[in-house]
Amino acid sequence: MTSQNYVFNKKSILQVVTLCIVTVGLYVVYRLWSLTKNLNPHICNPIPLWFSITAISVHLLSFFSLICFFVLSDSSHILIFSKVMHLVSSVFHVVWLLKIRNRINSFTNAKNDDQYWLNPFLSTFLHVIYIQYKINLLHRSAKLTFQNIA
Repeated sequence: MTSQNYVFNKKSILQVVTLCIVTVGLYVVYRLWSLTKNLNPHICNPIPLWFSITAISVHLLSFFSLICFFVLSDSSHILIFSKVMHLVSSVFHVVWLLKIRNRINSFTNAKNDDQYWLNPFLSTFLHVIYIQYKINLLHRSAKLTFQNIA
């Protein structure tokens, strides 16, 4: 029997916010990757590896193309490419967040009126900060029950 407390690490919300800001959002992608990696072995419908790698690749391509625009040149072609990649990256990002949210809700058996349930609106707009807050609630309550999702 696996406990959610062993799957999800407790972290300071201040630490998560600081890392999101200091890394200019790269920590968000790292945290989504680590949540996916930790959660996948414990669920029936894991998030595909190809999806995670594609989302990370598109995000990094968008990020570095924007850096190239500001550092190397003022080319409008680079800026247009960067904006298009940012749009694609945003779609991947929101889909990835919702996939993680749905799987965490299933894994923890959280229901709509449960304090552990991840709200789709807050999950989408507060990202890993809100998800970490809910993970910390799980740790605080010492909710150690786990039902295998089969």
